[in-house]
Amino acid sequence: MPAPLIDAEIGSGHSLAALQKATVAASPNATPPRFWVRLLPSITDVASLLPLYFVFVKQGGAPALLQDAGTALHILTGNWILAHHAVPHRDLFSFTKPESPWCAWEWGWDVLAALIHQRFGLSGIVLAHCLILALLFALLFRLIRRRSGNSLIAFALTVLAVQTSCFHWLARPHLLSWLFVVVLLHLLDWSAGGSPRALWFIPPLVLLWANLHGSFFIALILLAASVAGELLLAAVVPGAQGPRAHFFAARRYTAAAFASLAASLCNPYGWRLHAHIVEYLLDSRQLERIKEFQSTDFHHSPALAIELLLLLGVLAALWSIAARRWAEAIAILIWAHFALVSMRNVPLFAFIAAGAIGAMLTGAGAAAARLPVRPWLPRLARGILEFGGDIEEMERITRVPWLAALALVFIALLLRAPVKPTGFAPAVTADFDARIFPVRAVAEISAAGPVGRVFTSDQWGDYLLYRAYPNVRVFLDDRSDFYGADFDGAAIRIATAQYDWRELLAKYRVDTALLSPKDPLAAVLRLSPEWRPVFSDSVALVFRRTQVSSEYLTAENPMGGRVKDFKN
Repeated sequence: MPAPLIDAEIGSGHSLAALQKATVAASPNATPPRFWVRLLPSITDVASLLPLYFVFVKQGGAPALLQDAGTALHILTGNWILAHHAVPHRDLFSFTKPESPWCAWEWGWDVLAALIHQRFGLSGIVLAHCLILALLFALLFRLIRRRSGNSLIAFALTVLAVQTSCFHWLARPHLLSWLFVVVLLHLLDWSAGGSPRALWFIPPLVLLWANLHGSFFIALILLAASVAGELLLAAVVPGAQGPRAHFFAARRYTAAAFASLAASLCNPYGWRLHAHIVEYLLDSRQLERIKEFQSTDFHHSPALAIELLLLLGVLAALWSIAARRWAEAIAILIWAHFALVSMRNVPLFAFIAAGAIGAMLTGAGAAAARLPVRPWLPRLARGILEFGGDIEEMERITRVPWLAALALVFIALLLRAPVKPTGFAPAVTADFDARIFPVRAVAEISAAGPVGRVFTSDQWGDYLLYRAYPNVRVFLDDRSDFYGADFDGAAIRIATAQYDWRELLAKYRVDTALLSPKDPLAAVLRLSPEWRPVFSDSVALVFRRTQVSSEYLTAENPMGGRVKDFKN
């Protein structure tokens, strides 16, 4: 953007985005761009390629998205739903809690995952999540760009959002919930910008969301923040018309919130889904055992990026208060708290705060450009605004998104290729990493005959189910909301060979143990005459029970006896 336009913007106090729109509107006779210009890649295309670059270059490729075997559990649940034309209400996978009540709260995504897997295998699962990530960050870039009016600032903040969320990129339905959050932020921003009809799309979005992932309550919290912000403005804005306008806006957000709540009840479990989610999120004993619900470890990467994000977010909240966007400030501060409490909320905080941060940085740059200080600072700020404005002129031209589409097609061909090109093979092999999961051990167990009752970790339980279900049931899997804190505590005591490990294994009649060499129980079983090792490699050890102790006798055993009633 030329310098006189920046001077005009600074003097008038209007936003840079509004000035750019006015500049374009003032030139109705401008020559339309040539066709070849529309074929040039846009910054939006580049933003959509950012997560693909991170996945396949910096994180190791397809196996990085499959580091959580819970992906397999979604596929198996979806297969069951498709086969029975119903959602499950009882446990399907364990021998420790058979037929216990179970709420498959992500059943919609389970069905989609099963359909994709049946047709394309794990490569299809990986590609679907790459598509979700590409669309997510393209939409996030567009949101920040609209708020800031500067494509350079918007792209820089998109990179920051990528860096602060990539630690939780897994082939799980929460990535789709992130996409819904960004779509919701677009709708709220359009509503705040004078398009109240955008709120009509939120209840249908929540209806879909509630059947795909349990985080749909994020929409209700953001709508509640909008209601609170408008009511606060109605209380403090002077004049006769100002309070009335904010009061009516609060009514619209309230109506949207109640309509969204009603829409969320349209799921196979009804209100029990909501009760289940609340009960789970309030169970502090359970959440403290789950790494993703723990606080961020600021001693490791990407701690610096997260610290920068939190600092910018708090400053943006103050900026939003000054700009009378109080609903936005309330939402940012709420998620800043959530991000400090749980690392799982850091990406959500990045998405929610990004638009306000972009608006703040553009405004701060315009203010810095007129500061009576050393000349390098105003020149730097002016240069950033001018360069960003020049890019913005190009970004407003409608483009053909061929670059992002071509990249996704190329990745799809590599993932589906029967013979992987040399050098690409590890990154485009869509399978569970044999360095993390007991690939050889599970193959050995399955080939040796009936699997039996296997004790293993939750993640390895998921992998075992993926390879051997329905011919196997597990001690536990990663459905922490289903098993509960007491049962998970018992599993931890077994794995760490605490005082009652022997009694707990006897209680559940475990005859096989699939363990990591790092598990304390592995060292104990090597010394126990009741167990013998039958397989070992650098990843896993397999033990079989060799003799039956008195605690292990059951009513079905010819020798009689009953299992002792040990408490978890």
